[in-house]
Amino acid sequence: MNPEIKKEVIQWTIDNGGYCYDEDDYKHHASRFLREVVELCLASGMNTEEIIGDCLREITKQSEKPNNEMDLADEIADSAILLEIFAHHTNLSIDEAVAKKLKILYTRKWKTDIYGVIWRDK
Repeated sequence: MNPEIKKEVIQWTIDNGGYCYDEDDYKHHASRFLREVVELCLASGMNTEEIIGDCLREITKQSEKPNNEMDLADEIADSAILLEIFAHHTNLSIDEAVAKKLKILYTRKWKTDIYGVIWRDK
């Protein structure tokens, strides 16, 4: 992501009360990300059954690994790489999409849960 856009995203998060103080908060931020990924899957044409099936297969695969060892940095990298590839295949610019979305986000009201995760205040 363009450094200026990244800086604006982080500032928007801080301005709306978002935080992540320690490793105990990570799973709640990851869960928020998962929800957005589900929306991305639906927007791309997947149906509920396909999404649930893929999630269950991945959970099963990961639970079968010894000690269920996973590296957070590797998984963030995988997510970023796959998002970049998907944006390329759909002829979308992540930077342009984020800049456009930020304009919308600034017009909405937000609340932060006890883990520092930002949610739209509906």
